Amino acid sequence: MKRLFFVTGRPGVGKTTVLLNVANGLRDKGYSVGGMLSREFREEGARVGFELFDFATGQKGWLAHVNHPTGPQVSKYRVNLDDLDRIGVHAIRNALRASDYPQHP
Repeated sequence: MKRLFFVTGRPGVGKTTVLLNVANGLRDKGYSVGGMLSREFREEGARVGFELFDFATGQKGWLAHVNHPTGPQVSKYRVNLDDLDRIGVHAIRNALRASDYPQHP
């Protein structure tokens, strides 16, 4: 039986840490972990963007950054559509292919 879990909470309470610990624990037990994670990135204490991380490959990129020159603007950030497609979408598609989740054309 498949189960879905949702981790919610205010910023800074440890949602990303919980997710990374669960992923590492599953890997330690021999499970493959796929998909992507987006987490904030800070410089000198200030949030400047959001990093993408592919669980399967370890590849990193930018989801959005204050200094990204192009892409849709969300608040003070510009979305990096290239990294989102190359890393994020790729990670999700690969995770779906590797699972027994029903595929749609």
